[in-house]
Amino acid sequence: MNAWGGLLKKEFRLGLPGLYLALVLLAIWFGFGGFLQWKWNEPGILFGFSVAAIVFHIFYLPVYMLMSANGEKGRMHLWLHSPHSGTALLLAKLLNGIFAMLVSLCISLGIFFFAFNLNNAIVQDALAQLNHKLVLVIQVLVHLIGASIYLTIWGIFLWVLSIVLKRVTGKFNWVAMLFIIIIGLSLINSWESSSLFDMLTHWGSFSISISGFEMIVQDEMVDFQSEGIGKIFLGKYVYYAIVALIVFFASGWMLDRKVEV
Repeated sequence: MNAWGGLLKKEFRLGLPGLYLALVLLAIWFGFGGFLQWKWNEPGILFGFSVAAIVFHIFYLPVYMLMSANGEKGRMHLWLHSPHSGTALLLAKLLNGIFAMLVSLCISLGIFFFAFNLNNAIVQDALAQLNHKLVLVIQVLVHLIGASIYLTIWGIFLWVLSIVLKRVTGKFNWVAMLFIIIIGLSLINSWESSSLFDMLTHWGSFSISISGFEMIVQDEMVDFQSEGIGKIFLGKYVYYAIVALIVFFASGWMLDRKVEV
């Protein structure tokens, strides 16, 4: 447990530059949004900036992991000579990345609610409607975080695979990886469009209001609208969770068995 804790602390320190960079970018982004709202006296500008910041967090974790992985260059042999398994090494990076993403996301959510309070003329109506849309907001956040983790796990797999293939492809490694990504996406798209995929995943259906989301600011009134109720299948969540686990453990296995230091 102490060794695992030490690994997490090490990855936390390695990932601090990525977290600091994200905080600086957030400060610039929201500073610019606040300036535009002050200059143009439009109540919805900062709120719009906060929504955009929240949505773009889907890319936060993949970028964080890329920076963390690049931080191992020049000391890959030290990293891989750790007594921990490849899966544990990757998991430590992933957990610290999720923590950093949640810190940044909480700041963005804080600005999201703060933006309401900057204009008392719309805040009561907006908050009243948000009370009815609270489930929708939570659903969007859960799906955003889940999608970010899923994309990151595939990114980890491709990163480890590129290291493995580099021994064979050399300077043409990027060509091989591009070919693999194109073929892989084509195969995945064909599989997920098949009737067999539908048969295996279309079970446990329930309704969810995420088919559309719109905020309208007009005449000092705020209106939140969803464009309908979509049907979601629990089977798809189970499928993507299983795929994520398989891909993640496959990445750890390749790191242990196929990567030379």
